[in-house]
Amino acid sequence: KYQAKGNAVKWVQWYLSRVGEQYRKLIDDAGGVDGVCGNATAEAIGLFQKNNGLTADKVVGKYTRQKLIAVYGK
Repeated sequence: KYQAKGNAVKWVQWYLSRVGEQYRKLIDDAGGVDGVCGNATAEAIGLFQKNNGLTADKVVGKYTRQKLIAVYGK
C-alpha cells in the first residue's frame, strides 16, 4: 500500500515492471525498483488492478498478488 517500504514492495515493483509497458514506465519514472511505494507505484498498482478486473484500491492483497504472478507467467 501507499508509503509501504521493503522487500515486498520491491517484489511488486519488479513484477509490475515486467508485465506491461505502462506499469514499467510508472515504476521507472519513480526511480525503478527501490522498495518504496510512492505515488507512481501506487498508481501502477491501481492501473494493473483496473486493467485486470480487480478492485482498484492500490493495495496488493491476495488477489492482486495472484494475478501478478499469473500475468507474468503468460
